[in-house]
Parts: sequence; structure tokens; C-alpha cells
Amino acid sequence: MYSAETMRSFSVLLCACVSLEVAGEAMVPSALEAIPAGKAISVAALSGFDFTSVCVLIPYQDRLEANNADMERVNAHLAAIEYAPDEDHWALVLINRTAIEVATFKRSRQLDIMGQAQIGRSAHLLQEKMPPGFVPSTCATTPGAALTKFVHQDRSYVVLGKMP
Repeated sequence: MYSAETMRSFSVLLCACVSLEVAGEAMVPSALEAIPAGKAISVAALSGFDFTSVCVLIPYQDRLEANNADMERVNAHLAAIEYAPDEDHWALVLINRTAIEVATFKRSRQLDIMGQAQIGRSAHLLQEKMPPGFVPSTCATTPGAALTKFVHQDRSYVVLGKMP
């Protein structure tokens, strides 16, 4: 049989795995795929997680710019869960005072991400595809945090931003 210490460790590991599985349900791909092109939808309307901030991690990005205590906490969380970004995935990080949820999405023609750097390089093409008043951002706070979607070269891109 296993010692009490081993059983406690196993219980903690099992709870962590269950928690990570639930974290993936903070936002489901079908909710993002359903965003109409050219419309901004509140992130709160798409997620069951009670958050105060949301940030995007583009492919290969393993951390956020640590310009405040929340971002430092997110980066510590990403390291603790051994978040391993790659070319095929991107994530939305939902943050509140007590928890951080990382919702990871597989890139596809129906659901891809456009980050700030890409937006900057393509700003002249994207201005007409963004909803009026929508300001793209790497992170956004509630209640103005929103997602929009647009189609470019036969691919649907999601953009995180702020609405007034």
C-alpha cells in the first residue's frame, strides 16, 4: 500500500489535473467561432469565469510583459503549470483576484489569433474590419474587454481589445 504522504501528494496532483481540465472550459472554441465577423462581443458574455482582466498569448509566447503585480502573478502561474506555447496554439488568460484560468485554443482556418505586432504591420488593411470604437489590446479589463473576429485571406482571426 501507499503511505499517507504519497496518497496526499496523489490527491493534490489529481485535484490540480481536474482544475486544469476545468480551466480549459473557461471559454470554448465554439463560442469564439460563433462571433460574427466585424462585431465586438464582450468577453464576459463568452466566459463562465468571473474575471477582472483578460490577456492574449500568441503562438510561442510563454509570458506577459510584467508591468504590474497581476502580470507577475500570471507569469508565475504560467511557469507553475508549465505552460508550453507552440506554433499551433494560442491562449486567453482570464484573471481575477484569487484565480487565473488559461483557455488554450488550437489554430485553424476557423479560429486563429492576431496579436498586436501583426495588427501593427497590417493596420491599414484591418481598420475597416474592426468594429467602430474597438481598440485592439494585448490585455483588457472588465467591463470593456471584448473580442472581435474578421476574415482575411480565407482565415478567421480573433482579436482581443477594448470597447468603450
